[in-house]
Amino acid sequence: MGVWRCCGEGEECADEEVGGDAWTAGFRFGHAGLARADEVGDVGSRGELWDAAGVAERPVEADGAAQVVHAEVGVADVERVEEAVEDVGVEVEAVADVERFAREAVAREVERDGALGLAELGEDVAVEWKLQRALGRRRKKSRASRQIRTDRGARFSRGSSIASRKVCAACRGENYVWKRPVVIPNLPLMVFGKVRFVMHMKTGFCALAALVVLGACNSDGGSLEVAPTEVTKVNEEAREGHTLVQYVARQPEFRDRASRGYVHQRINVGIPEGVGNAAPVLFALGGQQPPIDEAFVGDVQGLIRIPMIVVDAEHRGYGNSLSDNPDQTTPHYVSRREAAEDAHEVASALREIYTGPWFVLGSSYTGGLVLQYAAKYPDDVAAVISSAGIVDRPVANPTYDPFTRELLGEESYAQVVGHIENLQPAELFDQNWIDREFVETIVGALTQYESYQSLVPVLKDLVATRTTEQLIDEARELDQAFANGEAAAWAQNRALTVLSREDALRDYPWERYYLWQQCTDIGEFRTSGPDGVWQRTETDWAEECQALFGVDLVRQHEGHRDDVAALEAAGTPLVFLSGGKDPWSPLGLEVPPESDRIDQQERWSEYETSYGRHFHAPAGFHAPSGSDPELARAATLAAFELAAVEVPE
Repeated sequence: MGVWRCCGEGEECADEEVGGDAWTAGFRFGHAGLARADEVGDVGSRGELWDAAGVAERPVEADGAAQVVHAEVGVADVERVEEAVEDVGVEVEAVADVERFAREAVAREVERDGALGLAELGEDVAVEWKLQRALGRRRKKSRASRQIRTDRGARFSRGSSIASRKVCAACRGENYVWKRPVVIPNLPLMVFGKVRFVMHMKTGFCALAALVVLGACNSDGGSLEVAPTEVTKVNEEAREGHTLVQYVARQPEFRDRASRGYVHQRINVGIPEGVGNAAPVLFALGGQQPPIDEAFVGDVQGLIRIPMIVVDAEHRGYGNSLSDNPDQTTPHYVSRREAAEDAHEVASALREIYTGPWFVLGSSYTGGLVLQYAAKYPDDVAAVISSAGIVDRPVANPTYDPFTRELLGEESYAQVVGHIENLQPAELFDQNWIDREFVETIVGALTQYESYQSLVPVLKDLVATRTTEQLIDEARELDQAFANGEAAAWAQNRALTVLSREDALRDYPWERYYLWQQCTDIGEFRTSGPDGVWQRTETDWAEECQALFGVDLVRQHEGHRDDVAALEAAGTPLVFLSGGKDPWSPLGLEVPPESDRIDQQERWSEYETSYGRHFHAPAGFHAPSGSDPELARAATLAAFELAAVEVPE
């Protein structure tokens, strides 16, 4: 029957088979169903455009300005869609009557044996909902937003503009609803459609369930309109030793396109007793973790022992800081780029309240994120502190495995590999897959965290004396006792094939969002080769990314070395910390030569560098300042010194 022809902005078109019986429905859009003005000429030379529903779309020359209009097809069955696609000479009409078109489209039904239908939707409720969306308003809660399941258990929102997450993997990131008027440069007129897809999982074909004319553009040109960030204070209460103030920042889902919703970012602020709003601020960027802990701001103050205001901002997609999309299966909104923009918006809003100099802090993943953020917005911060920051972003990370081999020794390492080989899965995400992920997670935690070193002899005994089944059972008990079941949750959550917002807020499966970022944004999959603990290859990861998210594995990621250079050029000082036993340290900044050392303590040395300071703890594990208060305080004091900011008493 054919393929989907998918193209994103600035990308070459790529064909992709959909199921086993796909129909031809190519589309060439710059953003979510829009042909950008600067693309129309090139695309037009190749003939008509088609949208994902089989609706004809044709560039028209009028007074020297490109115009794009859509034809109306309403709710179509598969045969009609195929006919529309095959008939390249179909006439093109613009649909102007939103209410009439919405009523006609929603009133029709799609046969359940052909696709998931709208049979149970009341016409008045559905039309009201469609018109609310067409006018750019927030969706009303009604029967139109209830959820339905396919025979595979995949969950889609009835009334959602993206009912199928499997429609076209290469274009899924562009298939979002437009909630407000969009300004496209040099495009005087555009009528565009909002498409609701439904998919029958057995036959693999798609049908159009509703098409609603949504927006318009002005003739004055301009840039994409994005709703501004709004930061709202939601709570303030006295805690032991400090006052806790809580905010929620309503951030746009996307900043490079009009988005259908918002991310609701949680922020905690800790103000020590006797400290005013003009005190220095330590801005901690939250990372890939469960919800931010209200006690964190007090813990940091106790760690550094400097009277600073601590601002702890949760990372989008983690904890409670989710988008308002009820389907979180494919979290396109989670990326380093958007997280860095979130940080800037939070800092811009809160600096009006907390007016002292701002120091930004990140560790591990966010140790790299702070470099990206501060390099773009150097005026936001006085200095940057990066503890074990990940600077290089390879898809496959072979540098982790040698640390595991050294920790366990060759004999115990080989015994772990034997258990891993016993857990080869028959299919993706079966119990063996989950158990293998669990064992890998246990081994990884012992490799990188100082707090688990007492369990290394226990693991060595288990892998030597237990069957694989016994190892799994006893390791789960240890995981529950020492880590509150975090390793088991990691393995289970990375196997979730669908995820609703409700479930995400209840269970906090942050590990799945991290896997999304690994597939699309950061890489860093651990690998050891076929004779090691981490035996999976890029082919395996690519298969998992497709199965979970319907996206291709991104095989090249931009690192942060240019960000370090940009900070240096801007005169923004950087304090970097590393640990000699940290398995992620090969992806960070190199330890300077001994000739640059300016101080040596029992557990760490301080080096002067072109970018600022580097603290290295030879016996330190991942993010060594977290387990060494003296190191944390020394690094913070160095940041004050480099920024020429007086340390408060």
